[in-house]
Amino acid sequence: MYTKRLLVEGLKAVLKLGCFAAITVGFFTAAWPLLPNLLGGDALFQVSWFAAQAKTLVFRILLVLLVIGLLTFFGRDGNTAAS
Repeated sequence: MYTKRLLVEGLKAVLKLGCFAAITVGFFTAAWPLLPNLLGGDALFQVSWFAAQAKTLVFRILLVLLVIGLLTFFGRDGNTAAS
């Protein structure tokens, strides 16, 4: 019923989710201590800070997507119909 390929694909999916979770947790762990500093700034500073943080997070997630895509592209075995 379950094949070795299904197990490998499941492990790859869990690994991908782990990569995204690590990036997100690391990002918020680094940004959380900086949040109290925003209370003293004006609204424009707060908006620009949040925009910069959002841009950083999106860049890191896109970088992980690129690496996963490249690993999937170069790691495929050629026996799949979707290849």
